[in-house]
Amino acid sequence: MPATISWTMPGDDRLVGTATAVELRYATEAIVDETTWSAATVSPDPPTPGVAGSQMTHTVSGLLGLTTYYFAVKVIDDAGHASLIS
Repeated sequence: MPATISWTMPGDDRLVGTATAVELRYATEAIVDETTWSAATVSPDPPTPGVAGSQMTHTVSGLLGLTTYYFAVKVIDDAGHASLIS
């Protein structure tokens, strides 16, 4: 069963520019800190980052029906720094 996730893209430097990469993870428990982030499943083939302020979407397939999933996103800038969990 697929789920489509959408978010507004931040920039490379907060609200400016384009980030280098997007990492999307999901789990059946809330992703609230680095421990739960590390334990979450990495979604393959994330989208190419858009410019700051653009709407992004990504479809995750293979999910179980009647199951609650939590999704979280981090973006990585050109210096390799990852954002906080969103």
